[in-house]
Amino acid sequence: MNKFVFYLIPILTLAIFFAIMNGGLILKNSIGERDQHFLKYYADIKACINDEQWEQAIDYCQKLKNAWNKRIPWIQFSVERDQINGIDISLARLTGYLEARDKAGALAELYEAKRHWDDLGR
Repeated sequence: MNKFVFYLIPILTLAIFFAIMNGGLILKNSIGERDQHFLKYYADIKACINDEQWEQAIDYCQKLKNAWNKRIPWIQFSVERDQINGIDISLARLTGYLEARDKAGALAELYEAKRHWDDLGR
């Protein structure tokens, strides 16, 4: 029994670390409420930009940032820091373009943020 516990503890520890380090793909989609999902806000912001509803787009962008900031602690150990920074920078630029009411720039940054999102956990 003592030998069993001696081998079980390191194996379980390694399994837990493996799950944490490779769980980014699962964790990015499963943490948080269903209505506070990155892709939902992405679609909402894109529709507002195309309809030139800038105030509503800014509101959705702030909600997207809040949802993103809630996910960071859950995925920070399983994704590269550059991927997290890429989304942060894209969302900051998106806010600037929305406030400037620049449709082309806002769409470009929104697509870039989506690309970073798709690459998380790969």
